[in-house]
Amino acid sequence: MTRLLALLPGGLTEQLLFFPTLETLSKTVDQIDVVVVPQVKAVYQLLPGIHRVISFDFDHRKGLADWSNLFGIVREPEYDVALTPSQDGSLRFFLWLLGIPRRIGYDGGWGTFWLTETVAHAPQQSLQSKQEALLRCLGASLSLSPLRLRYTEADRQWQQRAAGDRPYGVLYEGSAPHQSPQAYPLENWRAVVDGLRDRYPQINLVLLQDDQNQSWVSDLRNQVQELTVLTPQSLGQATALMDHAQWVISTDHPPLYLGVGTQPAVVGLFGPTHPDLKIPHRDRCWGLRADSGNLADIPPIQIIEQLS
Repeated sequence: MTRLLALLPGGLTEQLLFFPTLETLSKTVDQIDVVVVPQVKAVYQLLPGIHRVISFDFDHRKGLADWSNLFGIVREPEYDVALTPSQDGSLRFFLWLLGIPRRIGYDGGWGTFWLTETVAHAPQQSLQSKQEALLRCLGASLSLSPLRLRYTEADRQWQQRAAGDRPYGVLYEGSAPHQSPQAYPLENWRAVVDGLRDRYPQINLVLLQDDQNQSWVSDLRNQVQELTVLTPQSLGQATALMDHAQWVISTDHPPLYLGVGTQPAVVGLFGPTHPDLKIPHRDRCWGLRADSGNLADIPPIQIIEQLS
C-alpha cells in the first residue's frame, strides 16, 4: 500500500480527533491525501506527513460540476486505498466511482455496499476503539499513535512574547453563557478562577480569546480582575500557547483538543456527550461530566481538584 485518500468532512474538532489515525498511517503509507472543508484546511499545518490537503465544501448541497471538479483533482493519482469515517452514501459512491480498489469505512448508513471493507460502529464505542478498528483493516501490526501537534519556531516566539516568563494556565469557553445552554455558567467560571488563585497564586490565568467567545471573555473580566487575555492569530500560535501552559481547562471545543495534542494537564468539560467518545487517552488528561448530563452541574471544586 503506497497511496491513501481520506474524505474527512467535519469541523476542526473532527479533524483533530482523526489525527491519531492519520499519524499512525503516515508511518507505513508513502502518500496520504485528505479532502476537507475549506475552513479547516489550515489545521493540517499541525500534522506533518500529509502530502496534499484538498478543499471541498461537504457542508452544502453540491452540483454535478462540483463533484466533477473534485473527481478531476483526485483522479490523477492512483490510490491503493480510500477511507472515510462518514456514513454519507454520496461520499461512498464517489470513492467507488474513482475506482480505488480498497474502500474502507464504518458500517451503517446508506451506501455501505459501495465499500469493500467495513468496520463495526457502535454509538457508545470509545473514540480510541473506533480508530483502532479502522487501523486493523489496514494492518494488524499498526498501533494507534497519540495525538501530537507540531508548530513552527515563529509560533513559539509569539508564545514567548505574549505569555512572558510567568507560569500560566489557559481557560476557554467556546459559547456565551447567556446565549447557549451548552456553556458552563459564568458564576461557575468565576468560582474556578477564585479557587485556582487560592491554590496556585504563582500561576497566571490566561483567557484564550477567539471570534466565538469575545462576550464570555468580556463578561468574566468584568467580574474578575487581573485576568490576562491572549488572542492567537493562527492555530499554530494557539497550539504553542497550549504546549507551554501548566494546564488547560476548556469546554468541548477545538482548543480543548489543541491542549490534548500538546503537553499540559487538560480538563475537558462535557455536557450530554460522554468524554470517552471524544477524549483520547493520555496521562494528565481528564474529561468531566455530571451524571445529569448538564454541563452546569459540574462542580467548580471538581475541576480544581483534578489539577491537585
